[in-house]
Parts: sequence; C-alpha cells; structure tokens
Amino acid sequence: MKVGFVNQFIDTIIPPGQNSVGACTYGVANILAKSCDVVVYGAKSSNQAQGNEVSSHGVKYKFFTTARSDRWLLDARTKYSRLAPSSPPI
Repeated sequence: MKVGFVNQFIDTIIPPGQNSVGACTYGVANILAKSCDVVVYGAKSSNQAQGNEVSSHGVKYKFFTTARSDRWLLDARTKYSRLAPSSPPI
C-alpha cells in the first residue's frame, strides 16, 4: 500500500524543531513505513542542509521550495510569536 502525507509550508517535519503536526506526521509515517510505501511532502526550510529528497527509517521525505514571501511570513511568525504573551486558560 502507498501512503502519502502532504504538509503545510508552516510544518517542520524532520526533527529537531518540529511543530505538533510535524511530530505526528513523523511518528505515524515511521510506523506505517514498516508495512507501506510512505512519502511525506513538505516545504524546505531556509536552514535545511539536506537536499530536496531524504530517506529515513523507510520514509521518503520530498521537499519543495516555497515562495520567498511565504518563507518571510513564516520566519516573522516564528520570531514574533515568542514576544506575544500566551492567552490565559478559559
């Protein structure tokens, strides 16, 4: 069976530094790779040293370059999210 995951450009899927969606994708993909052909698609981060395709634990990761404006927005979101106070619990 072939299984594919398509992540948003804001999701970091390779450890370290994953967000929650990336961590779930990574965990499920590794489990499914024991019995399936798994491919995970995602955006290439600006500091990513690997190429456009990486294999790990039987999972193929394919990365695409995003538009410069999308990368800028993601970097700004990451940088400025640390400045905003978290909302109090309801």
